[in-house]
Amino acid sequence: MARLGARNPIGSRGLMYSETRLDSRTTPQAVCGLRIWLCQAWLVQVSAVLALVFALYGRVTTQPLYWDDARQYFFATENSLLKIWLNQTGYAYYRPVLFTLYKAAFTYLTPSFTAVCYAAGLILHAANCILVGYLAAELTRWTQARAGRQHISPAFARWLASLLLLAYPFTTYVVANFAALQHLVVMLLALLGALAATAFVRTRQRRWLGVMLAVSALAPFFHEAGVMIGPLLLSEVVILDRRAAWQCKRSLAWLLLLPCVYAGLWLIVPKERSGALGVVDAGALVENLTYFVQGLTYPLQPLAGALVHGWHWLDVAAVWAVALPSLGLAAYVLWRSGQLKALAFSLAWFVLAGLPSIAFLPAWYVIPAPRLLYIVAPGPVLIFTLACLALADRAPAWAAKVVGVALAAAILALPVFFILGKMTLFQVSLSPLKQLAALAQRYPGQRHLVLNPPNWVANAEDPYALGSWGVSVAPEYVLLNELVLINSGVQSRFDGAYFPALAESLPDHTWGPYGENDGWDAARLAANVAKYDHVWVMNYAPTRIEADEAGSARSGPAPAKTPSVFLASFEKQVFLASGDYRLTGETLTVTLNWLDFSAERGLTVFRHVLDCQGNLLGQGDGYVLGRALPFGLLPPGAAVHDVRAISLKSLPADGCFLVQVGLYRPDGSRLGAFTAQGAGFDNGAVAINAQKGSQ
Repeated sequence: MARLGARNPIGSRGLMYSETRLDSRTTPQAVCGLRIWLCQAWLVQVSAVLALVFALYGRVTTQPLYWDDARQYFFATENSLLKIWLNQTGYAYYRPVLFTLYKAAFTYLTPSFTAVCYAAGLILHAANCILVGYLAAELTRWTQARAGRQHISPAFARWLASLLLLAYPFTTYVVANFAALQHLVVMLLALLGALAATAFVRTRQRRWLGVMLAVSALAPFFHEAGVMIGPLLLSEVVILDRRAAWQCKRSLAWLLLLPCVYAGLWLIVPKERSGALGVVDAGALVENLTYFVQGLTYPLQPLAGALVHGWHWLDVAAVWAVALPSLGLAAYVLWRSGQLKALAFSLAWFVLAGLPSIAFLPAWYVIPAPRLLYIVAPGPVLIFTLACLALADRAPAWAAKVVGVALAAAILALPVFFILGKMTLFQVSLSPLKQLAALAQRYPGQRHLVLNPPNWVANAEDPYALGSWGVSVAPEYVLLNELVLINSGVQSRFDGAYFPALAESLPDHTWGPYGENDGWDAARLAANVAKYDHVWVMNYAPTRIEADEAGSARSGPAPAKTPSVFLASFEKQVFLASGDYRLTGETLTVTLNWLDFSAERGLTVFRHVLDCQGNLLGQGDGYVLGRALPFGLLPPGAAVHDVRAISLKSLPADGCFLVQVGLYRPDGSRLGAFTAQGAGFDNGAVAINAQKGSQ
């Protein structure tokens, strides 16, 4: 009976197995037992990797759709399948298979089952982790057979490579955005093709060549980077076994011809033309390559970030100062262990997979796009996996696995912390969209103005030297209303406005507001506010960003007449028609209804929360509508519904509250307050309510 692991007919250059052998004495029961064991081992790894992926990235399943999801949503749902395949006008690319999947997902899964969309991305990433593990195991078997060292088994390589890709730091920007699904699929096809290439080199069976050709033909229809899968698989065969590549050169030539077929279709299909496609200039080429080199040497690149932030190095210089020594050390280790071909294949993956983005995309597009680094990830994963195993294999047999585990832990630590931090950033950045979608469902058909919604949010400092590692929430080419619609499924109107006077820094973060190039002021707000049923103000805190209700405003009847019934008159300029408050936890929401006849500008409302002994528990001073609108800008007699949430320092033991409201001028003097009968309120402070508070 043939032996698994015997030298294959290709010769010493071919891959060979060394772990498991069957001879003529092997019984059918033993063969069956081996198969069961292999199946169980596979199921254990699949289950473990899936569990780890969901443990690390699972919070994405609670996210709303955002950013480019809106563009993909409307293109996929508003066009027929025929147009998706024959006409992609409005886009500069041609990805019909991808948009076919989007059409199905957006039609049947959103907004109620958006979590399924994100879960699909996590499952694809888990599949990629498993496949890259098996690819690393193939290369390890081959190396061990040639070098005669077997202290570390290929199974260890399989697990280590899976974990390294699982914790690849820039994966967050792929699995956390449904619009980046194509990168996961292209990676999956590339890894399937790479495994088929190793099987083809080992067995020369044509079915494996068929798999290679199939994935090479299909991948570009998901993303243009897929055109490089054919050349990548060809380079793999040439590197691992030049003799096999030469003998099958005519069949393998299709790996280069198939991308040309796609390129022809790409040119024929109508789409947006953005100018001639060409190689970027030398400066952008260097910057793009530097950006991608961070992905190639990601375990050590936080050192470059430290050089930039702590020592004020130039980012490009810092990246290369870390990258060159680390790559040199890895190359030396792999050379000493007889793994130069594995190193060459890993570098070929990085170069060929990253080439379209590095050479043809402008730097302004590449630098804010960490998702582009995902396709090159198997290159560094294989390099660091094989280097760790080579170092561990030189240790005594009893210590080899301990050394391997220690090296793996050292490599994985920083990326895992980076991912966890970014997952928190995504949760904070996208929570406003979830809140706005809930408001659309609560107030269907109504019109909302949101002041200072986020365009993007980022950490104040990142461990990687070059790039934008924040979250793009609502870029300028996507309407806020579109994002709310795709997440709520309800037709309401949401307009975002940048209000510079309310802009605040987010502690430990930086943020950019939606509509930053079109700032509003109080006068513009006063001229437009009557169009809206609700006004919301986005407030920023270290651990949350959320829209607080600010109220609304309506023009009064003409001619305007001062009211005869009211709670308080402030020198007959502003009338307080009514007021109330609601306590929720340690937040008191004060609701005031005003009638504005003011001739003075700059009148400010004070809202003081006192316990029944007169101690101040909290205050919310400022203009109405979330500090955005002074009195005196609206037409006389305008009605203002003003809502302000006030955080309390503490809750009194007896639950007794008193809310006092009044107005003061810019010089600090208070306006007099009077009842409808002419009686004055002490110190111009009107008591809104004095009763036992209730939760």
